[in-house]
Amino acid sequence: MSNAKLVRIFSGEEILAKVTINEAGDVTLDEPILIMPAGEGRIGFAPYCPFTEENITIRANHVVFVVEPTTALADNYRQATTGIHVPDNGGLIV
Repeated sequence: MSNAKLVRIFSGEEILAKVTINEAGDVTLDEPILIMPAGEGRIGFAPYCPFTEENITIRANHVVFVVEPTTALADNYRQATTGIHVPDNGGLIV
């Protein structure tokens, strides 16, 4: 299982990232990936704020929710950020 969280912000964007929430409720995103519609009920990934290598912090009042992604979405995030693919039979493909 990935340690990714699904974050929705008030602009409507949904972002997968490793998340840290501070005492004020601000959400810091590490390795964020934007989830985008890819047509015919499919989704795609795109870098979120690709022109920085820093973590991105979003103020608490701009965050709608932070939730656990589905297993399939977490697996796809892991593959996109690490190159590690876990097939259905449990073996690793690198």
